[in-house]
Amino acid sequence: MLTHLIRVADRLATYGVDEQLQLAGLTHAAYSTDGFDTALLDTDERALLVEAIGTDAEALVYRYGATDRRPFYRQLDQGLVVWTDRFTGHSVTLDPLDVAPLVTLTVANELDVIEQSEQLREQYGTSLATLFLRARPVLPDGAWADVVQTLRMAGGT
Repeated sequence: MLTHLIRVADRLATYGVDEQLQLAGLTHAAYSTDGFDTALLDTDERALLVEAIGTDAEALVYRYGATDRRPFYRQLDQGLVVWTDRFTGHSVTLDPLDVAPLVTLTVANELDVIEQSEQLREQYGTSLATLFLRARPVLPDGAWADVVQTLRMAGGT
C-alpha cells in the first residue's frame, strides 16, 4: 500500500499540481474510499492527519475518501456537481475548482492501479477513458497527457 501511495503522490507531482494535492495523494486512502474499504484512520481521527499533512490536504483526503463515486462520476461533464459524503449522507454543490483536485487525484490513483495489472487495464481501461474524457475540462494538462499515454488513447480521444 505504501508503495502505491508514494507512486500516486509522485505521479501528481509530474502533473505540476500544488503540494497540498501531492500530500493528499500520499495519504488518499487514509479513511478508505468507495472502492477500497480498508481505513487506515477512522474519520474521528482526522486531527492526526491534519497534524501530519495540514488542514487543506487533509480536507481533500477526507473529501476523496467520502465521495460517493457513482453519482459524482455521472455528473462530471455538467459543470456544477452535487457531491455526497458517503459517511454522513450530507450533500453540497461543488464548482469546477472544487471538482478538479478530486478528479486529478482519481486519475493518478486509477492510472497507477491499472499500470500494475494488465488484467485490470483490460477490464477497466475503456470505462476509465470514458470517465476521464468527460472530466477533461477540469483536468490539468499534465494529468490529461498521462491519461492519453497510459490508456493509449489515439489522438487524445
